[in-house]
Amino acid sequence: MTSQSMAQVTVVVLSGGRARRLGHAKALVDLQGRSAMRVLLDAVPRHMPVVVVGECAPDVERSVQVLREDPVFAGPLHALATATSQAVNTNSFIALAVDLPLATSHTLALIPKLGVSATKPYPQAVLPVDAMGRRQTLAGAYDTQAVRDAILTLGTTINRPMAALLDRLVVLEVPIEDHEAGDYLDIDTPADLALTRRRLQRTRPST
Repeated sequence: MTSQSMAQVTVVVLSGGRARRLGHAKALVDLQGRSAMRVLLDAVPRHMPVVVVGECAPDVERSVQVLREDPVFAGPLHALATATSQAVNTNSFIALAVDLPLATSHTLALIPKLGVSATKPYPQAVLPVDAMGRRQTLAGAYDTQAVRDAILTLGTTINRPMAALLDRLVVLEVPIEDHEAGDYLDIDTPADLALTRRRLQRTRPST
C-alpha cells in the first residue's frame, strides 16, 4: 500500500469542549495577537479542506466548514463521528484539538505513515506518543474509511472514550521527540496558556 497523498487530507479541528478550567472558549484565547484557532490553522496548507466541529474564531482568514455535534458536549469521539459522517470527503484526515495549537505541523507530518508498513496489517491511525507512553489521540492521522467502519460497530459515540475507537483500529505509535514535547501541551488552565504563550514567543517570535 502506498502512503497517503497530502492532497487527500482533511483537517478536522475539535473545538466544542466546555473549557471549564480555562474559563473561556479555547478557540478564542490570544496567542501573540492571534486566536488559538488561527494559530492552529495558519500552519495548514491552503489547499487542504478544514472542518471545525464546535466554535471557530472570527480572525480565521481561510474557508472552513463549521459543524456542531448533536448533542453538544458529547465528547471528542462524537465530534469526530459528526465530521466523518457529514463533511470529510478525503481518504484520510488529521484530528486536532484546538487546545493543541502548536501541534499542527507535527500532526500533518504523520500522514505519510498511514497505510505504510513492511508487513500487514497496515496502520489505520498514526498517533504521537509521549515519554510516559500516553497517546495524543487528538493530534493524530486517521484513515477515513477505517474510522467510519469502526464507528459503525460502536452503536453510539455519545460520551464514549476515544479508546473505544482505537481498540478497533490498527494503530502506529510515533514517539514525540524531546524538543517537540512542548508543542503538545494542552491549554486546559490559565497556567497552561501562559506556558504556551512563552513557547510560542521563544520558537516563533513576532515579526
